[in-house]
Amino acid sequence: MILVACCGKKLPHAAPARELYQSHLFRLARAYAEAVGGPWAILSAQHFLVGPSRVLEPYDRRLEQLDRDHRDQWAIHVDTALRCSWGVMPGTVPAPVVLAGRQYWELLLTRWCGPLQLPLKGLGVGQQKAWLIRAAKELAAQRHNVVAPSGGAG
Repeated sequence: MILVACCGKKLPHAAPARELYQSHLFRLARAYAEAVGGPWAILSAQHFLVGPSRVLEPYDRRLEQLDRDHRDQWAIHVDTALRCSWGVMPGTVPAPVVLAGRQYWELLLTRWCGPLQLPLKGLGVGQQKAWLIRAAKELAAQRHNVVAPSGGAG
C-alpha cells in the first residue's frame, strides 16, 4: 500500500483524485505508485484517505490549517480507513509506504501502531523528486528486463 500526500495545486473542476492534484511532486509520486502496481491512495486534508478514481471537487484545505482536535480526528479517520476500507493492518508486510511530508507521517504515527516506510524522510523537495524519478526508472527497467518463460514444449 502506498500513501501519497495531496497538494495545494488542483484542477479548477471536479476530477478523479489521481488527476485533480497537479503539483510536479504529486505527479511524480503518483507515477511511482502506479509503477509499483499495488494499491495506493491519497492522503487528503479534506477527505482523509481517498482512492485514486474517486471524483472530487477542488478544495482549499491544508493539514497545517487544522487545529489539534481536527488533526487528531484526521489521524483517526485515516487509520480507520486503512484498516476497514483498505484492509491494511499494523504489521502488514510490507509496511505501507508513505510519500508525504513530515506533517502527514508524524500525524499518522500518532494512531498507527505498526511500521511505515518513509523513503522521502529527511529529503528536500528537489531530493524527493529525484528519488521518485530514479525509483520509477528502476521499476521500469526491472519490468523491461523480465523475460517471459517460453511456452513451447520441445
